[in-house]
Amino acid sequence: MGKDEYLFQSPYKKDKPMTRQLIFMKLKKIDPNLHPHLFRHSRLTDLATVLDLYEIHAFAGWKIKPETASHYIYLQWIHRAEKILFKKRTFGYG
Repeated sequence: MGKDEYLFQSPYKKDKPMTRQLIFMKLKKIDPNLHPHLFRHSRLTDLATVLDLYEIHAFAGWKIKPETASHYIYLQWIHRAEKILFKKRTFGYG
C-alpha cells in the first residue's frame, strides 16, 4: 500500500500506517473519553436508523451471531425515545 491509501499515515515512517497505539494516544490528548472503538460504535448506532439487523452485521464484518447488531438498534430506540420525551415536555407534542 502507498502512503495515500492509509487513513492515518505514520508521522515517523514513510509509507506506513499510524499504529493503533499512537492513534489511541492522540485521541486521549484531545479528550480522555475518546477511543478508536467509539467511532465504530457511533457509526453502527447511526446506521441502525436505516439498516436492519443483518445489514448491520454484514457492514460491521462480524463473524458472530447477527443478533449482536440488536444492541445498536436498541441504543437507537433509546435515543429516539429520549427525543420524543424531550419534545413532549418542551413543546407539548411528540
